[in-house]
Amino acid sequence: MSRASLVAALLLSASLAGGCASEVARLPDSAKEALAAQEQHVEVARSNLATARAGLDDAHTFRDVARHEVSAAESRARQAATASDLDRARRDVLAGRAREAYADDVVQLRKTRIDETTAALNLARANAELAKYQQLRDHGLAANADPARLFDDRRRAESDLASARIDVARRADAVAASRQIWSRRHEQASARGGERM
Repeated sequence: MSRASLVAALLLSASLAGGCASEVARLPDSAKEALAAQEQHVEVARSNLATARAGLDDAHTFRDVARHEVSAAESRARQAATASDLDRARRDVLAGRAREAYADDVVQLRKTRIDETTAALNLARANAELAKYQQLRDHGLAANADPARLFDDRRRAESDLASARIDVARRADAVAASRQIWSRRHEQASARGGERM
């Protein structure tokens, strides 16, 4: 994004957020550029949130496929004509259920990633608002801002992001564990002379 478009985005953001576009427009170019950089962080955070939402859609699709495969394996188990076919179908069912559990965990991880990226967006916004206030204050143009609220908003956003990152780490551990289980079950189902389950 060019400098001019960043400054334009900053002015638009200022007018939408609190009507202080005229004060921001009166800032020196260096201050406007610093604020435009903050707005760029907000745009990156928005993009990350959109990506996280797309990842959740993909995880839902993966889970739907896993559920379909479990259903198909269960159908094969009911229709098995020989003990060997039944054994194979049962291993497929166990592998399919492990994959479905893994898919469920991936969905939950993607949901917590949305929470994390939402918290990161809120923090980027809080930082941008605080930077705007500080630039206006430093240049004697501070509007009717409540600095205590701005600092509280940032502290809250930082806390929310830290909590969300902890949740993501926990979910990622659960995904890793369920992936290992699925991998073992898949290997057992693929083995021609594997043990009976």
